[in-house]
Amino acid sequence: MGLILLEPDSEHSAALRFFAPEGPEGPPSSAVLMCASRYVFDYGLAQKEEIVLQTVAGPSTLQCIDSQHFSLLVGTPTSDGSHPIVPGQTVDYQVQIKTGKRTVSCTPVQFAHPLAAIYMTERQERLNEPLQMNDRIYLPVHYRVFSSEEIELPRLFFDEIDSIEAAAAAAVAAVSNGFCERDTVILQPDGGQFFFEWNERSNSVYITATPRYAFAGSFAFEEEEYGPAD
Repeated sequence: MGLILLEPDSEHSAALRFFAPEGPEGPPSSAVLMCASRYVFDYGLAQKEEIVLQTVAGPSTLQCIDSQHFSLLVGTPTSDGSHPIVPGQTVDYQVQIKTGKRTVSCTPVQFAHPLAAIYMTERQERLNEPLQMNDRIYLPVHYRVFSSEEIELPRLFFDEIDSIEAAAAAAVAAVSNGFCERDTVILQPDGGQFFFEWNERSNSVYITATPRYAFAGSFAFEEEEYGPAD
């Protein structure tokens, strides 16, 4: 996904800088924050249950549940960036959108980015193109419901979608449409799991994940070639 650099910070657990594969520095995604938190905890940079990472977008707080599970506050879900989604009300958050010759039923959900959560059946063909609603572009996120406590998130079509944000949006749609409870397990296409919690009191969504190491090693570079000026 990119390069994470961690630096000492006098007020927080660490300062985090993230560089995308194309090179520019930008705000880290939720998945990046999760990975950085596991590293910060394992290398003793944070001894408390709470890990605060300073980023270009401001401080981000994560909770260390244990040595492997980390919880992130994704935020309050909205339908359009301003109207909160509150389950249990009489509001129908489903909308019908026509794309080409097909009409798609979806639930618009937004945390940091607008997503369109689409309930998927076994025979249904997945939508692989953006949806336009009210002059805004929503990227589709499909989900399957197995039970009131378990859903599945198939592989995402768009690389720019944050996997944790997509999982949260799918679970919000499943709960608001009456398919699932506020505490739900989200199965990932790689065999992993996210644990979804929608706090009724604060109307905030939390995702707990288990970041894993893909490999470990070191990288040596020449100062002359990759110096500060570069």
